[in-house]
Amino acid sequence: MGKRSRSGARRSPRRRDLLALTFSVLVTLYLIIPDAIFRFCFSRYVPLRTLVPTRVETIYRAVALAILPFVISIILVFWAWPFNTYPLRVAGRPGSRSADYKIVTAALYSEELFKKNYEEFWPALDRSCRRQCRLLSWYYLFVVFEGLAFGFLSSNYGKYQDNKIYSALADGLLLPNISEWHVFLTAFVFADKKSPVLVDVLCTDGTLYDGRVTQYFLDGSKLSGMILDDPRRYDRRSLLADREAGKKVDPAAYWHEIQSANLYIFADKILNINLKSTEVESVKRYVSRLIGDAAISITIKPAGVEESPKPP
Repeated sequence: MGKRSRSGARRSPRRRDLLALTFSVLVTLYLIIPDAIFRFCFSRYVPLRTLVPTRVETIYRAVALAILPFVISIILVFWAWPFNTYPLRVAGRPGSRSADYKIVTAALYSEELFKKNYEEFWPALDRSCRRQCRLLSWYYLFVVFEGLAFGFLSSNYGKYQDNKIYSALADGLLLPNISEWHVFLTAFVFADKKSPVLVDVLCTDGTLYDGRVTQYFLDGSKLSGMILDDPRRYDRRSLLADREAGKKVDPAAYWHEIQSANLYIFADKILNINLKSTEVESVKRYVSRLIGDAAISITIKPAGVEESPKPP
């Protein structure tokens, strides 16, 4: 036996399944799809993290990102032309919107109410679906604009990070979605986007390289490799031999250029990365945040500092 509502209408198990399906469709249309659209547009500017969030984190992010374009869409579709007319014009008397929704909701809830309002249900359902499709059309369009706007703001993090409002927005919505490797291995946090990203890379075999990062590669959210431009290799063996021989050594003199314009280093061969930057504080500000599952140790030092590598 199905349960009865306070009004006496019976709700069968089939109706409960239909209500659950309807709720799932609405969640997909109004939260999951907009979140996917936002991330796609956002990723046109900066690569996103691919870590799988918890269900609570997913809902929080989807609601936080969707609320502004949704509210704007509701206001415009209800009261402003052409948003309240196009696309999908709806034929019907003024003020019929709420009546249509009541008929559709009641019919979905109760088999008895569906049979009672059978003749009115199908026209009301058609008008309601057309209104929802119109709302979703504008809603998705505004989500696209929001995603592109947030992506643009993210790509200019270095310029605006000292602004308190922007910083709060970035900490809550922008940075958690951006790949940490993009932040570390590009000029993302630099005010001057032309600033080179200089690194020392210590490999698992004890070899130390340095150079300018020109490209990096990801396998999901993990670093798979990077390309260094104008690479150099540190000759630590010669340094130790000269020290044992009692010679006066200058550690900076043991850097040797590699006869190659570019050097590719596999991530599984990397033990440690030193970022050499003229904007150390900007990088440290980001490093103070959680960096997810980054498996490689990263330290930061001012550009121009030469030092002898330590054994792994």
